[in-house]
Amino acid sequence: MSSQRYTVGNPAQHILPATTAGAGAKVSLIDACNAVNTLHATDPVNNPVGVTALSAQLAGLNPATCQPVSGQPTGGFQGMFPVNSTGSLTTDISSNNTINSGLVKVDYHINNKSTLRACILSARANGVLADNPGRQLVPQWLTNQYARSQVGSGTWTWAPNSNWVNEARVGYAHYYQVFHSQDFTQNPANYSFNGSTYNMYTGQTNPAYFGFPQIRINGFPGIPLGASWPKTVWP
Repeated sequence: MSSQRYTVGNPAQHILPATTAGAGAKVSLIDACNAVNTLHATDPVNNPVGVTALSAQLAGLNPATCQPVSGQPTGGFQGMFPVNSTGSLTTDISSNNTINSGLVKVDYHINNKSTLRACILSARANGVLADNPGRQLVPQWLTNQYARSQVGSGTWTWAPNSNWVNEARVGYAHYYQVFHSQDFTQNPANYSFNGSTYNMYTGQTNPAYFGFPQIRINGFPGIPLGASWPKTVWP
């Protein structure tokens, strides 16, 4: 039997939208919200929609005034974005992993003509991993990984006389691995984050594909919201 445990820090610098005004529409959530509403007000033909309610909620803003909604920020976040005034943030989210494995081997000498041999290996791993720390802001969007590997073999050797040796072999191998985000049990249509509830209707009703969907923002390619799992690997 063997076992392995480890916890590893993952410091990372993020370039992300600022949650205060004044840095410009390409940096500040508030300035971007005001810019979208201004375009809608001054040119509604080419810009028929202002800031949508869902977009404003994700940013923690009132869609009409572009100001932080009452009660924001909560837990260091405004909506789903870390509170900051500079457009940058340093995080250090740990990876934790556990591996347990065991090997059993048996040799049985039946008589001077027959011998049986068997071997079984089983290993399991569970981990919550910051496997892409430059793009992972919160523990909810870390990777939850489970892996199981099983291998077995058996051999029967029979020597009926000094001229003949017969051997029969059988083997079995199975590998299974699944990647989820930490929030994979949450339905995005009723998603809880830092005390607020978000209604992201993805059309997906299969619980195997729950978790907040990954959303990327133009100009901030390294800061997606949500995660891109699940992924299942098996024969």
